[in-house]
Amino acid sequence: RILTENWAQENLYCPACSSDNLQSAPIGKKVIDFICPNCEETYQLKSQSHPFGNRVANSAYKPKIKSIRMGTNPNYLFLHYKPEFSVVSDLFLVPKHFITESVIERRKPLGENARRHGWVGSNVLLGNLPLDARISIIKGFNEIPKLHVRELWKKYFFMREQSASARGWLADVLSCVRKINRDIF
Repeated sequence: RILTENWAQENLYCPACSSDNLQSAPIGKKVIDFICPNCEETYQLKSQSHPFGNRVANSAYKPKIKSIRMGTNPNYLFLHYKPEFSVVSDLFLVPKHFITESVIERRKPLGENARRHGWVGSNVLLGNLPLDARISIIKGFNEIPKLHVRELWKKYFFMREQSASARGWLADVLSCVRKINRDIF
């Protein structure tokens, strides 16, 4: 985690504005790892050494749902790295307006032998996201041009102005339409 957060601190930029860097969030700031110094967009970094599947473990369920409803959830950065080469192989962004209740799964409470007995976590269901929600920053070891990343960011930014339920409906319908995989349906 320390290595990937340091890498992100040194290499990431804000896709929402022209800032060429992100700042680490203050220590103790829950669910936020980075903040843009210009536009104040917030980001949470999830990193792992194996490719991301359809489900990614995340934070506590109830606060996550509350933050989605209030529009205070962060944008997500999903970083896949190769530890044997100390290199980032893939990095994609999911803007916060695509993180809706339908992509959050409630996990079972921790058992009675667990240190945090009864705690209920969540999973982000990447498989429920429309393909448009994943904005590649690095793909197959190749960096995607900043201009292209920022254009993709702007494409669905209008969703931020919608209510939480409208964002969820839009994202779900877009996901269904993309699965049809036809120009006319």
